[in-house]
Amino acid sequence: MNKVRLIIYQILAYTFFMGFIAYLSSSPEWVHTLPDEATIKVSIRHSGKIVGECRDLTVTEIKNLSPNMKVPQECPRERSPVLLSIEMDDKLLYESNARPSGLQKDGVSTFYARFDIPSGNHFIKAVLRDDANNPKRAYRLEKHLEIIPRQVLVIDFKDGFIIK
Repeated sequence: MNKVRLIIYQILAYTFFMGFIAYLSSSPEWVHTLPDEATIKVSIRHSGKIVGECRDLTVTEIKNLSPNMKVPQECPRERSPVLLSIEMDDKLLYESNARPSGLQKDGVSTFYARFDIPSGNHFIKAVLRDDANNPKRAYRLEKHLEIIPRQVLVIDFKDGFIIK
């Protein structure tokens, strides 16, 4: 008799637990954005320009190197930090300076940001600077966009800005 009672309690416990999980799978309702808003996501991984220039090694310096290290030039590994700024309708939306990753500061700089904006016509302006030695050198994007409600725009960078 005790075994039957334990099985009934176990069935009741499992039923309660499954009902609770079923409730949580549909309630409370999750709203990603408001009905009249859209989302802009910035997801960029970009390597800055190498800081410094390569120098030619002398014959004596090359002879002193081990056989697997004999190269005619010595180049620095460190990269410039990358500066990204994004404006929408002439108002600054995002600005960040990302340092290169890695122990030698020779990796990529990474940006990720998410913004909820009102839908409608907008003017987006983005500037990416990746050369500390030449601050005038920059990649630019200027574009008028018609953004519909609940649209998700992704700003990416591959040899120039990409809006998906």
